[in-house]
Amino acid sequence: MPTGPCPGGRNDGLVRVGEGDLLLCRDCDKERHRLWLESRNAVAASNSVSENTSSTTSETALSSGEGISTSKRAVEVNELLCFLNSKFHNHPLSLIKKSMIDFYREDEVFTAKQILVQAVRDKGLPIQQYTKKRISDHKIKTTLDDIANIWSVIDENNFIERLPIFCAADLSRIPVLTDELSDIALIRKTVVDLESQVHALADSMATLNVSAVLPSTCKSSNIQTDAGHDVTPVEMVANTIDGSVSESTSVTQGPQQATTEVTDASNYADAVRRPAENTDNEGYQSVQGKKRRQKSIVGNNSHGNQFQGVARKSVFCVNRLEAGTTVEAVTEYLSSQNIDVSSCFLVHSGSQKAASMDHDTSHTSKFIAMRLCVLHKDGKKVLDPELWPVGVTVRPWIFKSGERRSNS
Repeated sequence: MPTGPCPGGRNDGLVRVGEGDLLLCRDCDKERHRLWLESRNAVAASNSVSENTSSTTSETALSSGEGISTSKRAVEVNELLCFLNSKFHNHPLSLIKKSMIDFYREDEVFTAKQILVQAVRDKGLPIQQYTKKRISDHKIKTTLDDIANIWSVIDENNFIERLPIFCAADLSRIPVLTDELSDIALIRKTVVDLESQVHALADSMATLNVSAVLPSTCKSSNIQTDAGHDVTPVEMVANTIDGSVSESTSVTQGPQQATTEVTDASNYADAVRRPAENTDNEGYQSVQGKKRRQKSIVGNNSHGNQFQGVARKSVFCVNRLEAGTTVEAVTEYLSSQNIDVSSCFLVHSGSQKAASMDHDTSHTSKFIAMRLCVLHKDGKKVLDPELWPVGVTVRPWIFKSGERRSNS
């Protein structure tokens, strides 16, 4: 109790978490709640006295023509609810809850929920699921969620005007939202930056369009008008844009004194809209593609030549040959199939090398492998499955990095 320990001395299973998150028995909980109601009614009575005084002042002001309205709403000091009331319709609810959970203490959050629940307890609103006491590890966050949900229910039922007027006694307990969208100075600076970028882009586009209007034959020489004055191509286009050059003005250039009349473009916009010379009737411009490389040929004449070429060769790995197969047997077989063999020799793995040192390869290895080198033209024949006995595998030879390819 506020005045001392529990009068009944209870210390058993009937003790529960009660008012102010204290461990209380039922009698102490009821008594503390009664004392809290009495103090609240006393504050309301003092507020009613001040309201009567203000109403008298309001009536006097109304009689004198001043538009001051009377109000019968009670005044409740709570910075959290004051902040929620002022920001609820002006900012996203997620941003408001994040600001509250980062700013307010645990006792301020629980007190605000108690005040809000007491203000709408007997009003018939569906808030029963949000009035539970939170005791989990995230009780501050869940309590703030309950406050926001209760306020949303109150707002949906148009019950805000029936609540007490929540005010702040200490303005330092009101957080400040860091929402950049509400910063008018930042928005103004962003607009000014975008405007300068648009002007710079427009100037660069005007320069590109002027360069496109200039003929390719008059970029590096002056132009002579009918009046005998020499002007540069840029000046000529500038005069065309300003309208100082008439439609009948003609210019001459170079040793051939070629005359170009400005008849179609009365201003800069018409000159830009003029189609290119290398376009067809539908407005499509022809593009010259890249030249394709010609394929090389391979000589095939082997009779009566005064010089000889070096034919390309391909190297293969012939594996899983039966142990005891000789190089001569493989070479003679391929020659009978019209395949020119450049070289062919056995390939020893690590286990085969050790076995060859012991002169007992028949018991160690069940098959052998050979490195076969043939002419490039016979590569497709070597990779024909019908050429080899069942079980023999043939694949292109894989050279290790740094290994010299010897096809001889």
